[in-house]
Amino acid sequence: MKKDTIINLINKIIWSKPEEKNKYRIEILDRLSPNMIRIVGGLSIKRITKMGGLELADGTIVPIHRIKRITYEGQVIIERE
Repeated sequence: MKKDTIINLINKIIWSKPEEKNKYRIEILDRLSPNMIRIVGGLSIKRITKMGGLELADGTIVPIHRIKRITYEGQVIIERE
């Protein structure tokens, strides 16, 4: 999966209406989580940083390469190994 494709989808989520944002789920590789995956909802996305990271509402910056899967209403849109 190309990095540009993920960034384009994240931008789409950012500019969606709140009721649409809530239908997205982003799975992020997180070494500190017990199962190594952190799942955040679309409402948790704040912006894409100038360096290309994903800033969450809690201030966490997630590198794009750590995004493993994005779903919309339970359907997988993007998935990486």
